[in-house]
Amino acid sequence: MTDEMVLLSGGKRITLTEIQLGTSADLYQTEILYKVTEKLAAHITTSPHLQPVLMNLLSLKSSRAKQIAALLSFIENNKKNILEVTVKKDIAKILAGLPQYRFTYKTIPGDSPNLIERKHSIQALLKAILHRAFRLLRHTPPSDSTLIRSWVEVTIKMFPEIYKSAELRIFPFALGLKRQIQFIKYCRENQLMHSLDGLPYSIPRAFINIFRNASRPLKMAEFEHLANHKYANEVLSWKPKKVYTSDEFEVGAISLHRTLLDNGVAVINCAHGVGWYCPYVAYKEFWAITLEQGEFYSLRYPKINVKLRGGQNSKLPFSKEDCIKNPPALVMIHQNFEDHSLHAEDAAQIRIARLLESASRSYDLPFLIKMHPNTTDDNKKKVASILGGKPLVGWADLKQHRPIFFLINSTTFFELREIAPILVYEADSFAPETYFGSSYNSFTEGNCLEKINQLLAVDEWESAISSQRPKEQ
Repeated sequence: MTDEMVLLSGGKRITLTEIQLGTSADLYQTEILYKVTEKLAAHITTSPHLQPVLMNLLSLKSSRAKQIAALLSFIENNKKNILEVTVKKDIAKILAGLPQYRFTYKTIPGDSPNLIERKHSIQALLKAILHRAFRLLRHTPPSDSTLIRSWVEVTIKMFPEIYKSAELRIFPFALGLKRQIQFIKYCRENQLMHSLDGLPYSIPRAFINIFRNASRPLKMAEFEHLANHKYANEVLSWKPKKVYTSDEFEVGAISLHRTLLDNGVAVINCAHGVGWYCPYVAYKEFWAITLEQGEFYSLRYPKINVKLRGGQNSKLPFSKEDCIKNPPALVMIHQNFEDHSLHAEDAAQIRIARLLESASRSYDLPFLIKMHPNTTDDNKKKVASILGGKPLVGWADLKQHRPIFFLINSTTFFELREIAPILVYEADSFAPETYFGSSYNSFTEGNCLEKINQLLAVDEWESAISSQRPKEQ
């Protein structure tokens, strides 16, 4: 059986799978992917209610759509060296609309991969069960309440002036059960108005979708749309003042919020992270971390009033003044890329760790790994073993160091940039400007050791902090 591949001059062959594994997910937050998902969605449904949900679903969940986007980017960057592109018919239809390059297209027989893999329908079934369970324990809020859709403790940081007088509606958070339990306990101990809540997902629909193949994308879009639309009508019956949320990563949330907005309920979304998620959203206001992020979300919903967020998700227990008098240390901000099948990022994180291990030995510096908050206790030792540094669970221990931070695309950048230098990874298909605008310090695998050596001097260390501040400051 012939693989989908690209034949390069000199006889080198590279498969579509290899192209995708080497491509950062940064590419999947650009118009290349959204043009692909638009074409794919147009062949599945023309429903104005389902198309936006379907495009969100394909943009976030479809490995095949991302493969196609990675291939298109590879073709654009290597078109002079390509002799032949061999693909299945779904990609051939998209390539037929491209400019005619000098290389040829070859279509191979066989069914194209499913646009949405079975694992996503299994996850949807588990989500439906959890949401239904949470609904059994919910109560109806008083009329005229301000509602906040909540998951874990970052809600408090996102809405510090609102949460004490609002009704917190706590939805299932499958990525961190321990975090959610602690958050619920915090709400009880502090006598905050709160209730478990969930969307009325259809468990039978979710179960049937596991066994669908070609029709799975449409049926999963219907599954999300119907649950969110029904929940919107429930919320309207409560007559809320406003709804605050942070759900730009939820593929069906547009159906919820569009219904609320159409019925006069203001919906305000606070960006929960630095990433760009669903291309189709509906909010009255979007509190963005960067202007670029706000522009992305308003592109397909121009009614959004974009504002920059005040504050961050964490208040750190140390400052620049605490650190500057101490000896330097190398600190990697760990991200759980493996949990999300971000192979290029995961591989880059390991390569960076090897460089930092080497620098740690050469300069006799501590090498610390700040663990992602969703890392389980069982996985912390595994992560530290793979990356080679000493695990750092909390921030307080950094008071005894003058840290130099290294990260790929973590929101933690915005919490750290006034405290210490942050070196952001740059490479082919990695685009830190997507997340951080123009005010950041970068490094590559080629100049990493040189940058570290430069920042060992206190004056250079301080200067680097100044250069990563927003330009308007």
